[in-house]
Amino acid sequence: MNKNNSSLFDKLTIVIPTHYRHKYLERILEYYKDSSFKILVADSTNEKFKKTNQYKVDYFHYPDSSYHFKMNKVLQKVTTKYCVFCADDDFIAKESLFECVEFLEEHNDYSCVQGRYVGFDKYHNGYQFRPLYFNSREIKINNEYISVRLKEYMENYFQLFYAVHKKNHIKSFFYDCCNNKMYNPILSEIGLGMYALISGKYKSLETFYSARDQESVSSDVDRTTLDLIIEDLKYKEVLYSFFKMTSKFILSKHSIFSKIINKFDKSKDLKEDAEEILNSSIRLYCDKRRIVTKAFEERKKLLEKRKVENSTKIKYEKKLKVMELGHKQVINHAGYPVSDKKAMKNWCEIKRLLDEAESECYEK
Repeated sequence: MNKNNSSLFDKLTIVIPTHYRHKYLERILEYYKDSSFKILVADSTNEKFKKTNQYKVDYFHYPDSSYHFKMNKVLQKVTTKYCVFCADDDFIAKESLFECVEFLEEHNDYSCVQGRYVGFDKYHNGYQFRPLYFNSREIKINNEYISVRLKEYMENYFQLFYAVHKKNHIKSFFYDCCNNKMYNPILSEIGLGMYALISGKYKSLETFYSARDQESVSSDVDRTTLDLIIEDLKYKEVLYSFFKMTSKFILSKHSIFSKIINKFDKSKDLKEDAEEILNSSIRLYCDKRRIVTKAFEERKKLLEKRKVENSTKIKYEKKLKVMELGHKQVINHAGYPVSDKKAMKNWCEIKRLLDEAESECYEK
């Protein structure tokens, strides 16, 4: 792959949303400052970011607006074929973006692609990483039928929010969210993945893709689960909006109607088929989650019985053990810094920037 190929730069836009976290915004803009990708910043902080003139970005200020409002607005500015969201506190490796765009260019039936993730945390000896989403690394969703793709996705749920996507279904999703007043963050994460897989297939590449900050916490984190949204009547309206817009999006794919009704009674109304596809997919997600949650709760009770002292030292030792086990887990898998020279090179570039940012904070 020729990294100097300007045609690949011209095909992707990086969208960076931020909300009262300008120190992280500055950090990620430093990382991308030498790249030629088109970058759009959607900032809902009340005060404008003061250093926009130092970076080659298009900055859009939506003071104190909602996440969905600003994303819908900024996505109208995207003119490239592909789009990727990068959280202000994370990093998506520049080299992997080329690989993702190249893959999508060569596989028109795919709607999104990403690679291997790591999480980074601060230890006594600096920033270190551990693998994230390891169990979903080999999942391929490439069935010809929408119904099967959605079921496979929801049964083995993993986030697609930060994958490289074709622009059109991302724009449709946030437009539909605003149009239907569907602002729930959990349904938004799941819904964007559904829109992607209604639109095409998915692949995870064997490449180092993203480093996610495990220390920073978003100011608007919502811990509500899909199970609760379904069961609690106070979410009735937003759930109805989600079903309405997603079913409608399925039906909008006129050229693949015959594939929508795979394994369903062809005498049914197409609207009923779309709703049944959605219902069955969400049931699979909830059933799988109940199994995982039960196992987690049993382990939690076991740990509570041991009455382990929750000291700072033990917390640190536990983090270190998790990191070491993670490294062993991926030692023979491509795309991770412990097993891949290219991945290590990309991680070292990110780590260098993290160390520099940390050093500047101490100096101030």
